[in-house]
Amino acid sequence: MNFVCQSRMMGTRLCTILFLLTLIAITEFAGVHGVATLDSFCEKANSYSNSTCPDVSTFDIVDPAAYAGMWYEIGSTAQFKLLSEAGLDCLQSNYTLQLPNDPSGAALAVVNSGERSMGAIATLAITSISTGAKEICMNARDVCSYIGPSSAMMQSVTELRIVSDKVKSSLPEQAATLDDVAQKVENYAYNVSKEFTMLAKHVAKIQTMDGFLSAGNDSATNVDQLKLDMIAMSKHIDVFVEFMHEMDIARSLLAQVAVKLVLAGEFVCSVDITEASALIAAAEQSISLRAARMRSTHTAMNAASEVLQLADLKLPNNLSWSSPGVATQNATARGRLEFSILGLSDPYVIIALEGLPSRGYDAALLYSCTEDRLLDTIQQSFFVLSRRPTLQPATLNRFLAVASSLGIDLDCENPFLPSSCNGAPEGDAPTSM
Repeated sequence: MNFVCQSRMMGTRLCTILFLLTLIAITEFAGVHGVATLDSFCEKANSYSNSTCPDVSTFDIVDPAAYAGMWYEIGSTAQFKLLSEAGLDCLQSNYTLQLPNDPSGAALAVVNSGERSMGAIATLAITSISTGAKEICMNARDVCSYIGPSSAMMQSVTELRIVSDKVKSSLPEQAATLDDVAQKVENYAYNVSKEFTMLAKHVAKIQTMDGFLSAGNDSATNVDQLKLDMIAMSKHIDVFVEFMHEMDIARSLLAQVAVKLVLAGEFVCSVDITEASALIAAAEQSISLRAARMRSTHTAMNAASEVLQLADLKLPNNLSWSSPGVATQNATARGRLEFSILGLSDPYVIIALEGLPSRGYDAALLYSCTEDRLLDTIQQSFFVLSRRPTLQPATLNRFLAVASSLGIDLDCENPFLPSSCNGAPEGDAPTSM
């Protein structure tokens, strides 16, 4: 019987010594085997909270009188544009200073306006696709958390390699199988993360094409491209599901090893293997649920794209649209605004400004984030505004870089979408982040 595996039944002093030896072994495994690496999408998803808004610094030297006046929307994040602004074009915001000397913060009346170029059915299809895109990305991020370096699944890999080292001399064949299973689990994690990185790129393309259609660019080519990206997204989901078969094989091998360890008298090690297999099974069950959700969501998105292909997207004549509201400046943090529109209030933060107050500012970057405690997620968006219908690409790229540096997510379902009716940007198109 293996001496180390029987340590749990020995004296306290010996167990303490063997515990220290186990810690040394874990350190050696970390150095020799390393931590399973993940591709960029999962690495990013696991590096920040999906349920807590990032702590962003504000541009607090804001003169409300200089901020007043007409602003043109240069663009916004996809989730806001395709849910709150679906079917709208030529968006503008006109601010009028109301209470400049109020100690509780200046108040500005704001009228958002634009043109509605899309009918109700097509608009619903646009929002359905965008909602589906968010669901796909949220489920993919959940899977990333199940396969990340600190996940229970990766803890099982560490346990398997520790047991393998313990039985290597007495049961080399079983040790080799344990090492093979550990490698399978790590390969599975990396391969899934790699598929998700490619999937996220196609979701971003879907959102971009959805934005073109939302702005009334209803050419057959745009609809066809949207459907092609959906097919590509579906293939990555299918490959991800196929990878799950590797975990079934891994657990089958572990069950065989556990039995052979019992027959060899390695009872404690057999229990360790069974526990590791249970961790893998629990993660696999959660991942299977997310995979099923992703497939059903793709089906719904595909149905919405069929509506876009059949519907006459554009209205015969654009309709004027406007929505009044109030923006109240925070008394102590002048870069924070509370927008109240149609009875709903949302916090906004001015995180970048271009130009001088004496000239009324030239461009602004506004960010909003709210936490949904019920769904344990966040809703975030940002807008680029300009005094003119166009904005220099260098300024836009600088704003996007600021947003990215603050941890504002521009990935997967939430790429930055330029607004139309602004004409072609001056110079080259902005660099995508």
